[in-house]
Amino acid sequence: MKKLTLLLKVLVTFSIMEIPQSLAQSALPEHCIQSPSRVKACPHTIFKRQVVNKSKHIVCVCLEDFNDIRFPAKTALEQAKQKLAIKQYAAEQGLSEAELLRLIR
Repeated sequence: MKKLTLLLKVLVTFSIMEIPQSLAQSALPEHCIQSPSRVKACPHTIFKRQVVNKSKHIVCVCLEDFNDIRFPAKTALEQAKQKLAIKQYAAEQGLSEAELLRLIR
């Protein structure tokens, strides 16, 4: 019981401590991959590492915005539509098609 009480005190102390702004900002992703038309918070966000010019960055990805291209298409018609969607999404995000697919799959 004493250990639990001590643990709770420590957790409360850390939760009310002010985190330095520079530390908090460095932990936040610099870039979020999501639909440009998104106005609400994303219900399915993941965080992935992205390497650009040998520099590592954390990127948040709203998977719900890419449901139509997250999984390989099954028919020829779906494949054609998916290929166009991948090109469009990649252009909107300023990414290569391969990089976009790596982040969302």
